[in-house]
Amino acid sequence: MGKLVSLPLSIYNYDFTSISNREKNPRTRVRLLAIANLKDGIALTKVASSFKVSYKTVSRWLKDFEKSGIQGLKDKPRSGRKCKFKYQDSDKLKADIEKLSEDRDGGSINGKDIQKLLKEKYNADYKQKSVYELLHRIGMTWVSCRSKHPNADTVKQEYFKKTLNL
Repeated sequence: MGKLVSLPLSIYNYDFTSISNREKNPRTRVRLLAIANLKDGIALTKVASSFKVSYKTVSRWLKDFEKSGIQGLKDKPRSGRKCKFKYQDSDKLKADIEKLSEDRDGGSINGKDIQKLLKEKYNADYKQKSVYELLHRIGMTWVSCRSKHPNADTVKQEYFKKTLNL
């Protein structure tokens, strides 16, 4: 027999399973499902065991819910250095990087170019290694391509390719 706890009456006002289906944050989703199990009458120790956490953790989630409702199950702000780049601007940054690449004559852009763009347009001072990590976080893959010489004549190159008989 597991450890039974008294549940707050407000727990019966929510359908935690359907709320968890709409929740994007996986950590919050786990907490919602744990509370749903408690609401269904499953013992606290069994809930903790099935979610691979201690019973004290599940008890804390229940107290957080009792104190602040659904909002209490969400992650709290953590300490540490704040991000230099606002991720709500990531679509704008992607467009700026693509435009920078299109406008570049004679070659592709590199990390230093993006570093300069971040400093000038977004007031975010990044080291070059961190620029590539930022690109990864916003969903861009860094693939460099063969650069084109600014004086290259593409018409002559195409003619050469067509007339070359190997």
